[in-house]
Amino acid sequence: MKKILLSVSMLLALAFAPVSCDREKAEYGDGQQPVGTATGTLSLAAMTVVLSTETETHDAVVRPDAAAATSAPAASGRLQTAARAEAETTYTCTVTDAAGAAVAQFPYDRRPETLTLPAGAYTLTVESAEPKAAVWDDPVYAARQEVLIDRNATVEVGEVLCTPAAVGVALVFDPAFGTQSTATVDCGGEALAFTTTESRTGWFAVGTARTLTLTVEGTAGEGTPVSFTRRYTDVQAGQLYRFTVKGESLSAPDIEWVGHDTSQRYEANDELEAQIVVTAAAGIRAFTVEIISEEVLTPEVLDAVGLAPELDLVSPGDYKEPLEGLGFPTGEKVVGQTSVSFDISPFMPLIPLLGTGDSDFRLTVTDNEGQTTVASIMVHSTNGEAPEPEGPEEEYPGGDAKPLEPPHAGQPYPGGDAKPIHNTQKITTIR
Repeated sequence: MKKILLSVSMLLALAFAPVSCDREKAEYGDGQQPVGTATGTLSLAAMTVVLSTETETHDAVVRPDAAAATSAPAASGRLQTAARAEAETTYTCTVTDAAGAAVAQFPYDRRPETLTLPAGAYTLTVESAEPKAAVWDDPVYAARQEVLIDRNATVEVGEVLCTPAAVGVALVFDPAFGTQSTATVDCGGEALAFTTTESRTGWFAVGTARTLTLTVEGTAGEGTPVSFTRRYTDVQAGQLYRFTVKGESLSAPDIEWVGHDTSQRYEANDELEAQIVVTAAAGIRAFTVEIISEEVLTPEVLDAVGLAPELDLVSPGDYKEPLEGLGFPTGEKVVGQTSVSFDISPFMPLIPLLGTGDSDFRLTVTDNEGQTTVASIMVHSTNGEAPEPEGPEEEYPGGDAKPLEPPHAGQPYPGGDAKPIHNTQKITTIR
């Protein structure tokens, strides 16, 4: 009887084996993971897409005499751009594995409730549209979330915040420009041309160089030709640059160390004068001082005197009194001013008292048109005090106590070791 049951079981197993293989192929398809692979679940049932219209704004006035290449103008705030309807049907969701291969793609409004995936690391990307090199008034919004699928576990996707995946440019011309003037902008790809009547915002995909290029061609005033190019480096997606183009020249801020060359280093003492004159035709918007000194004006020393390695003269906060005590202007004496003069000469003879080494005061001034100038007051200090002796006071040399007689056998030499005067010396005892 047992033999009969065993034979029947084997026949049933052979009969159903092809069906199991066919079912495996139907469920996973060719090239998919076979049955038995460790898998987990990505749950999309609670997923929601939220659109952020907030951008980091950068305002700058562009003139012919500005630097051809510069870092991005300082951020001037955050701006809520025009509200945009969250058309969920336009969002495309893509799931890619650790190798960057897409394992699933679907519209957001027709997303599956769950995805069964082999255990591993994945990236969920949500995009409002196919990225474009340049487009008017229609930025691409995107988001990326990293997810880790564990064996027999479920990972839920909740709120997905989509932010602008491009850099925006809004541009206006000074009325003095002729109507045929243009400003061409690109970010390493396709360019857009702004005319004097253009009111739209251009959005550009951020290229690998992260450089925004602006080229102005036209006339200003009484038909004077104007032609120049500006480049702004380190631009980022989600930023909005608002440029005002002017045709006349206006110099960037100037920092002068009266009677001295800011490219040279001087010895700090009671004879060194440090009178500083800063001019900014457009008015000062920001003024910072960075103190760089590895051996003298260290962060610990600065903290002890109420200062810090980086100081803001426009908004000094708790450092206002110590800064003014050293001769630096602050607050209203700086912001908006076209000329600022101050004298920090009394600070120069104090530096050698703190140690020997180099100390730099890096001054950075930005005007109301976004132009920045950097200059350094570089000094060297020498502390004249004799170094403290090392080791015990009675050791020679180094202390005040010195031997009255030449060293003898067993007496420490200057190196500290007991050595005989002569290796062959004999000691005779008289009784």
